[in-house]
Amino acid sequence: MKLAYLMPDWPDPPQKGYQRIAYERVRRLSGANQVDLFFFRQRHQAVVPHGALSGQPGSLHSVRFSYRSAFLSMLRAIPSRVPFQVAYYRSTDMKTAVDEAFRRFTYDAVIVETVRLAQYVPADYKGVTILDAVDPLPISYLRSLAWRPWFMRSMVREEASRLLDYERGLAPRFSHVLLVSSCDAKEYCELLGIDSIQVVPHGVDAKTFKSSGEPRTPGAIVFAGNLGYAPNVDAVSYFCREIFPLVLAGYPNAELWLVGARPARRVRQWARTPNVKLIGPVPDVRPYLARAAVSVCPVRQRAGMQNKLLEAMAMGTPAVSTRAGIAGLGNPETVPVRVADTPGEFAACVVSLLRGEEWDKFSAEGRRFVETRFNWESSVSVLERLIAGALR
Repeated sequence: MKLAYLMPDWPDPPQKGYQRIAYERVRRLSGANQVDLFFFRQRHQAVVPHGALSGQPGSLHSVRFSYRSAFLSMLRAIPSRVPFQVAYYRSTDMKTAVDEAFRRFTYDAVIVETVRLAQYVPADYKGVTILDAVDPLPISYLRSLAWRPWFMRSMVREEASRLLDYERGLAPRFSHVLLVSSCDAKEYCELLGIDSIQVVPHGVDAKTFKSSGEPRTPGAIVFAGNLGYAPNVDAVSYFCREIFPLVLAGYPNAELWLVGARPARRVRQWARTPNVKLIGPVPDVRPYLARAAVSVCPVRQRAGMQNKLLEAMAMGTPAVSTRAGIAGLGNPETVPVRVADTPGEFAACVVSLLRGEEWDKFSAEGRRFVETRFNWESSVSVLERLIAGALR
């Protein structure tokens, strides 16, 4: 098949959740298909496929992202009902690039990563259309009101309302709408007024995310994720403010590593406190997951699937999470993660693992859980079956 894949930005190396999805899908879809990529690039960014994407046989169509144009587009959206996230990615250059490619080539299917890029599917395209919403943004925004600052809540409500109206109009135009987790599928279907959502979970490359047996750093706790993503920023603040002091009381030599792209100002501020180390963006998160004694996922907003947990478990690193953090991983009783929802309980679970209590058990069971339930081969196979079925 000849496929068009639209994504917000170049996914290599992947730093965000949707980039990881695009990266893993493209490298696997390219084996038996020709995949043309359409994406925005940053100014002076060199787009050179390497590693797993170096053999990608399709063509690359990149458009330079303009922050000035994005800002002006958002201003123009104020009196309209266009979601600001959609306006932010509005570009005549991208529309031209996509339209020209679709005139020149016949695509069997187009895959769109996130709602933001759905605006570029040509209106007269008759092939298979797949919209990967990843996480249901309107639901995520509304759930985030509980921890948003008061002065942001009206703006967040407005954006959630705009997104909901926009996505209701989008959904009927696509052959399939995807989410990464079943935990929100029923509510999302009801909100959009559609019969079904296809759940295509994340995966983890267990061959790549595998500990080589290097020694763990005593007391090391890792939080790995996009440090500019609002739910993660809240999770870091919640952990540092309410949980980590209790951890230090029980294990004084504990150290928190914050690993991930785009650390927000609130995250950078916590790095000034004792025993908190901001690692920031790294080309490869695996060395930090491999050396840490415990991984934490203190997110307070239930949405989608926490890939940070899956990657830590694949590396044999025991994890502690809130119930919100494991919501997308299946029945909570079967997920081999220590679960706690109060600061005291969370800290106690972390300290227990730092002391080695049931460490080997959670390490082995976590690895086995990922290997048997979450792999990219199965995930991409589901996607290919959906496309093939729609082509018949």
